Amino acid sequence: MGRNKDCKEISQHNRDLFDIYITPNIPMIKDLVTYYSQNNMYIDDNLSYCLEEFVYYIGSYDPSRSLKTWIHICVKRCCTKQNIIHEKERQRRTGLSFDDCVKTFKGNKHIEKY
Repeated sequence: MGRNKDCKEISQHNRDLFDIYITPNIPMIKDLVTYYSQNNMYIDDNLSYCLEEFVYYIGSYDPSRSLKTWIHICVKRCCTKQNIIHEKERQRRTGLSFDDCVKTFKGNKHIEKY
């Protein structure tokens, strides 16, 4: 992470491993990304980022361990990283943190009745 992936070529070995381990689990990955994404607006971005990371890091998976646990950990880590990036971008644009936005929303009397 933190490197320029455009300059790195994906090996055929990583592609094969991705097809074997990740492709059949994409529905589970989508569910996990939806669960761990802080904002529904970013689910598609987070999913793309997670799948990209899986392509590069699939070689780190140890087949003697649980695949689902490894996927879960990777998705949580990727979504957490992306949530932080999105939060910093929101703060830069608005000057408000996520907590400030929630407080403002809860303070709206017209919304509280719902």
